[in-house]
Amino acid sequence: MKPNVLVTEGSDPKPLNWLKQHANVIECRYDDPSIDQHLAVADGLVVRTYTRVNASLLERAPKLRVVGRGGVGLENIDVRACRARNVEVV
Repeated sequence: MKPNVLVTEGSDPKPLNWLKQHANVIECRYDDPSIDQHLAVADGLVVRTYTRVNASLLERAPKLRVVGRGGVGLENIDVRACRARNVEVV
């Protein structure tokens, strides 16, 4: 069974196509009203710059196990809150 991975800010086509071969990829912008329904089933989350991964988001993602940041820096990810929920940040 493939994991569900939510991608909130797009990605370059090549890595996104690779991910689609290995996971059920759900593409939904971070500001889309339907994001909560996707967070509820997400095992993984891929973000870039504008998605704020904080305690509030993590509460809406009970299955989440990993957050991947495309780009440089972790200023939009509350690493402490992720660790408290056993969510890896890569």
